[in-house]
Amino acid sequence: RQQITPNDTLGNYADRPEYELEGTLFGGLNEQLSFLASARYKHGVGIFPQAIPYNPEFNFQGYLNYNISKSLKLRIGGFFGGWESSDYRSANMNTLESAQQALWSAPMRIDEQYARAKYNPYGAIYRHWPEQRRWTQVYGRFTHILNANAFYEFTLSYLRDKMDRSDRNNMLPDTLFSTRDDELMMIDRFLQQGYNQTWDKNSSKVYAMQGDYTNQVT
Repeated sequence: RQQITPNDTLGNYADRPEYELEGTLFGGLNEQLSFLASARYKHGVGIFPQAIPYNPEFNFQGYLNYNISKSLKLRIGGFFGGWESSDYRSANMNTLESAQQALWSAPMRIDEQYARAKYNPYGAIYRHWPEQRRWTQVYGRFTHILNANAFYEFTLSYLRDKMDRSDRNNMLPDTLFSTRDDELMMIDRFLQQGYNQTWDKNSSKVYAMQGDYTNQVT
C-alpha cells in the first residue's frame, strides 16, 4: 500500500489552478492625446508537477496618439511579449512525418507517471532545454490628411525576436556538462549521469519603412 499511495502533491495534481489575467485601458487625456494599453499573463499547468515552470506567457501592447493639428496625426506604439515553453519547441520537425529528430527531441515536460524525465528534470538523452522567446516591436506612424478625399501615411518600425534554449537559470554547474561522465542504461536509453550538452540561441532584427498614399475617387 505504501508503494502505490502518492504524496499530497502528486495525489492532488488535478486540483492545481491555471491562472490567466488580462486587462485593457484606453481613453483620452485631452483633446490632442489619447492612448490604449493592453496586457495579458498566463501561467499554464502541466499534467504532472515538475521542477520547470510549464509554459508561462505574457504580452503588453499599446499606443499613444497625438493630434498635432486637425490634419496632422502622430501615433507611437509597440509590443513586448514572450513565453517559456517546456513543451515541444517551435521547429519544423515536430512530427515523425517531417523528420526522425521529432522522435528524439521529446518535450521537457512530465506527461506520464513513468516518464524518464522526472528523474532528470533539467535534461535527459535526446531532450532539449526549455525554449524562451522574447518579441519586441516599436513603431511610429505619421498621417497627413490633405483633404476630404486624400491622405498619406509614413511608418517606421523595428522588430526583434530572441530565442534561447540553454541553461539560462544556471541550474547545473559546468562540471556536469562533461560527456566523459555520461552513463547510459542498456534498457530504455535512460541517462543515469550527464545532461543535454546542446544549447541553441539566436536573435533577429527587422527594420521596416513604409509609405502609403490614398485618394478616394467619387
